[in-house]
Amino acid sequence: MSPFTKIIRRLRAALFPRAMEVELDEEIRFHLEMEAAKNRDHGMAESTARVAALKDFGGVSRAKEESREQRGLPRLESIVRDLRIAARSLRRSPGFAAVAIVTLGLGVGATTAIFSVVHAVLLDPLPFPHPQELVTPQTVLKSGGHRWAVSYRDFRNWSEAGVFEHVAVYQSAERDVTGGANPTRTNAEIVTAEFFPALGIRPALGRLFSPDDHAPGGVIPVVISDGFWRRMGGTRDILGREIRVSGTVGTVIGILAPEQGWPREGDLWVPRRLPVSADDLEPDNFVYFSIARLKSGTTLDATIEKLGVLAMRVEQEFPKKRGKDVTVTATPFRDALVGSELTRSLWVLLGAVGLVLLIACVNVANLLLARTTRRHHELALRAALGASRGRLIRQLLAESVLLALPGGGLGVLLAKVGIATLIRLSPDNVPGIERVTLNAPVLLVALGSTLVAVVLAGLAPALSGSSGSPAKALVEAGGRATGTRIANRLRAGLVVAEVALSLTLLAGAALLLQSVRNLQRVAPGIDVAQVATFEVSLPRAKYQTRQAILSFWDQLQSRLTALPGVQFASATSVLPLGGGGFYLGRAVIEAGALEPPAGAEVGIMWNIVAPKYFTTLRQPLLAGRDFTAQDDSTSPPVIIVDHAFAEAMFHGAPAIGRRVFSWRDERVAREIVGVVGDVRY
Repeated sequence: MSPFTKIIRRLRAALFPRAMEVELDEEIRFHLEMEAAKNRDHGMAESTARVAALKDFGGVSRAKEESREQRGLPRLESIVRDLRIAARSLRRSPGFAAVAIVTLGLGVGATTAIFSVVHAVLLDPLPFPHPQELVTPQTVLKSGGHRWAVSYRDFRNWSEAGVFEHVAVYQSAERDVTGGANPTRTNAEIVTAEFFPALGIRPALGRLFSPDDHAPGGVIPVVISDGFWRRMGGTRDILGREIRVSGTVGTVIGILAPEQGWPREGDLWVPRRLPVSADDLEPDNFVYFSIARLKSGTTLDATIEKLGVLAMRVEQEFPKKRGKDVTVTATPFRDALVGSELTRSLWVLLGAVGLVLLIACVNVANLLLARTTRRHHELALRAALGASRGRLIRQLLAESVLLALPGGGLGVLLAKVGIATLIRLSPDNVPGIERVTLNAPVLLVALGSTLVAVVLAGLAPALSGSSGSPAKALVEAGGRATGTRIANRLRAGLVVAEVALSLTLLAGAALLLQSVRNLQRVAPGIDVAQVATFEVSLPRAKYQTRQAILSFWDQLQSRLTALPGVQFASATSVLPLGGGGFYLGRAVIEAGALEPPAGAEVGIMWNIVAPKYFTTLRQPLLAGRDFTAQDDSTSPPVIIVDHAFAEAMFHGAPAIGRRVFSWRDERVAREIVGVVGDVRY
């Protein structure tokens, strides 16, 4: 038979199965008649000739089955028939089907929802050209590996040495913006000249900064995000419009495309004006974030080596302000953006829901195996009538498919609800969380999870149900259906696997709950009940003198204290417990002591507070006194330290009256007038 004839025959079988069945019956009948005629010619009786013909021919059912498999499109007809039989079988057990579908749906839904977050945060390409070339320069502590922001002096050295293709530094700040429909407070980024070229960003409307925009004087050019543009009306005539940024006149020159407003919370960008101040050039003034693009053909390791050489030169030039334990490195942009802790947490979470999916599959496999045991007589009868083992396996797997498909569909619906919940509950600083959605890769994972469920849940019952001798199974079926030895072993193995997986998850959950309980038991050192906080930043255009700034804070504190229900009010440069502010670390020695490396220093968190700060937060005063209004610029400099600092510096000796100073930068000796309890910052 030619290939063309085979194709026509297969198409005819798929399109007209009933006609082909009639033709098959006639063909088998004709063949049996021919065999019986041959037997009669050899002297056999009529009945004996027919029995001999059937015996020589083999099972009629098996012959029909083999003919169907060969004549149709590749197993299409057989697959459709198996699915139809499986659907009738499951309709007779609606409770079993519902439990199996819901079980698989929960496993697939949890896996899909968590993978959607992993994909958006860790795997989805960043919305910048060639994101693999983007790095984040960072200052790093050699001994402990701790990383933080960079200094402007380091940035200037990189630029002059041509270490990167493009490199920029920036600072984030909140700014009040007027000029639109309503005044608003938004996040602004103060950036140097190559910020946008480093990211490879182009404007959706207007233009970005030019080198002239960073020159001093004149109206400040402003670039805004797509979201901020829409909040201001979303019209093209915004280009060239005058707005006020914290009292300073600015002009909108460009609008970024959606998803390119990085950092994610940024809404507005203004140029860093030159020249920079002397404080900016201090080698230990680590207050700038950085973004850079590697040179073409340059590896990350080679770039890190160049940064280390330049950092060593700064250390040699300023030995007192840059210790030997400080250097500079470069981290891949996504790694710096996401952070190692969040990356590890997301992968652990994905592994946990993967175990949930495995448990769901094992549960369904056990249900199917128990159901297969009850159907052992039926399967044995089919095998005795001529059904091959492959056919029985396909039949049982068809039931798994019919359970997994609606289970996968339910999982996708549950994943959609889970994604919305995860976005709502996630912290604001999770990068890429706004891009979490049921996109093509996530749906492919849902499909893959469903296929895994089909194989894991259906293969073991199918193999067990199709094994063994049909004759022996029919004999055993006359008694009580307890299943074959193989089936019993499979059920026992599945139970062991399920218990092991469940114990793994329970152990992880128990450890997590214990960690949460331990965190709740940690004393923060303050009482935040009935304490409200808010942030205030003063526009430099209006508050230009020290006296004007101090007068504002004095009036604000007095008016707040006078409000009904307010008992105390104060101000601080940084809030405890990660509440935000300007976190400043300094190294302190006692006045008169040898400076490092000959002497020892103590690292501290430097916090500037107003009177009544400790009273407002109920931070206990252990010794000495609080700040007062008399502790101003005309009085001797004073400082209040916590108990941990006093122990580290004076080793149990009284701290009140001792004088310490930040030897690397401020170099002003301050008298300790108070010791307070420790606080978690």
